[in-house]
Amino acid sequence: MADTIAKDEALKSLLALLTTMALTVNLQASGNKGKLESSGFTLAAVPGKIGVLAKPEGFKIKSGDNSGDVLLQVKPNPNADIYLFYSAPVPAPTSMENWRTIPSKKSKTNVSGYTPGKEYAFRCAYKGSEDTLIYSDIITMFVQ
Repeated sequence: MADTIAKDEALKSLLALLTTMALTVNLQASGNKGKLESSGFTLAAVPGKIGVLAKPEGFKIKSGDNSGDVLLQVKPNPNADIYLFYSAPVPAPTSMENWRTIPSKKSKTNVSGYTPGKEYAFRCAYKGSEDTLIYSDIITMFVQ
């Protein structure tokens, strides 16, 4: 038991010294990548931009549990920061700015407020680090 306590204390001491050394190297390097690489420490990867995300896959719509509700679902994309769902009464406007936008952090969302018996057009897009969106095909449905 005494050996385990001594080992744990030695580990804490070592981690504290390594942290202090890493902070000192970081301060002295002042962002110079060459100096940081020569320090012997493993550098953290800098996240890069993924680029324009592909066309959404597996987009489905179905009636929600309540009258005027629609359940929207698309295949999850690990690079998507947000899922953008769109809807508009048929005939749908040609400009996406005139469509109702429903942002969601999840790939599946229930949306309410539609008029039962009326036909609506739906589509979606993945939103990542780039502003350019590639939209899914339009799906139409009469809301119940």
